[in-house]
Amino acid sequence: LLWAADSCIRLATHRPNAHSMLCALRAAGYEWFMMVEAVKRNPNITVYGLPWSFPAWLYHGTNQTTCHTDWVGCVNGTAAAEFIAEWVAGAKRVHGVHVSYVGWHNESPWRPEWVALLRQALDSRNLTATKIVVGDCGPGGGFQSPGLFDKLQPGTKPVDLSQIADVVGLHYPVSIMPV
Repeated sequence: LLWAADSCIRLATHRPNAHSMLCALRAAGYEWFMMVEAVKRNPNITVYGLPWSFPAWLYHGTNQTTCHTDWVGCVNGTAAAEFIAEWVAGAKRVHGVHVSYVGWHNESPWRPEWVALLRQALDSRNLTATKIVVGDCGPGGGFQSPGLFDKLQPGTKPVDLSQIADVVGLHYPVSIMPV
């Protein structure tokens, strides 16, 4: 399930509904409806949440439109990890849906340190059963994850993703080709 936040129109086609965390958890948008209905029809369904965009308030006080070209440097990793973890917690608390898997951000660059922050944020909410998907990338410059599998080797510094990440998500085969 992809969900959109409060991104600018250039980055998303969804109606902005995450002006605050409370707004992100209310029943706005079709995503919550789809999740709830899917679980009603199949209580054993596996739910995977993946942000399609982040709300503007998670950026380092910069203009989100200009951030798109250097997205990694603009987003506040700690705030984004807290936002994702609270969305997962809210899915259960507000809508009765357990999110089995969660990713960082659809088709966007990411940092291993952010994955560690996300694991900490999930664990602090007793969401230890929610697994993390890394490398959910697509084609093109900035979307690919160069060295993705090198980053997943045990003992890799600064973050040992082999201890944190549970699944590698790739949208397209080109995602792992050299850039």
